[in-house]
Order: sequence, then C-alpha cells, then structure tokens
Amino acid sequence: AKLDEEVDFSHYNGAPALGARALEIQFIEVAETHRLQRIGTEFIKRLIQANGNRVLVAFSEDADGFWASLGWKRFDHPEGWPSYRPLFVQPF
Repeated sequence: AKLDEEVDFSHYNGAPALGARALEIQFIEVAETHRLQRIGTEFIKRLIQANGNRVLVAFSEDADGFWASLGWKRFDHPEGWPSYRPLFVQPF
C-alpha cells in the first residue's frame, strides 16, 4: 500500500473535517487470484491498528464495494465521476 499524510477533500459533499488526522490510502492492491480471501480486509485492519491516531481515507477506483464492505462512509464530489473519484472514510 502507498499512503499519503497530506490529503484535502474539503470540497466533497458532507465530508468530515479531519485536518492532519486524515491519512490517505493512495494505493492498495491484492492479486486477482487472491481476492475474496479477506487479505485486503485484514491488511486494512492492520493499517488502522498501526495508525490509531489517524483516520484512514481512500479515493476509490473500481473498489466501491470493498470500501463499503468495511463499513466506510462514501462521499461524492459535486462534479462527480469521472472527474472526481468517490471518497471513502473509515468509521471513527
């Protein structure tokens, strides 16, 4: 996974103001042959544990179902797709 400590999503409808608490998951991938085995879910759980003082967020690219399955809340940009990807925020 690739993480980014600086993320701005204030222009997304209803998104929480997290400031420096936000930690963006820029990239995560599980090999297609290993998907649906809870590897991604377990990895995200470990990221949350390792970054307990942060709130993880992700801009989804064809993984809306994954983020929703984790109970993350979706926020959309007023201009929508394809200019802006959906934002998912970890429950906190």
